[in-house]
Amino acid sequence: MNRTTGHASYAYKQKKTMVSSLGFTHNKFDKSEKRILHKNIDPYDNTDCYVKLKIEKQPYNKYRYKSDYSNYRFHEKDKPLINSIINKKRR
Repeated sequence: MNRTTGHASYAYKQKKTMVSSLGFTHNKFDKSEKRILHKNIDPYDNTDCYVKLKIEKQPYNKYRYKSDYSNYRFHEKDKPLINSIINKKRR
């Protein structure tokens, strides 16, 4: 969980003390900065879930493990989108 935003996030890289992550939200506003997922990352939630297109980079102490999120998963149909966002930012 990102402590700054309070949202679930997928931390995919740590370089020294900085963490790169993708954020997830239910917020429908400003859809140009988000993409809707096929299935919510929370297996117990059927509402729409969005992934933010902007990579969040913050110090590692801004993140914390939250056991409530241990069952969160990407749906197979969403993996190409997640990978494309990460790979686009790596170029």
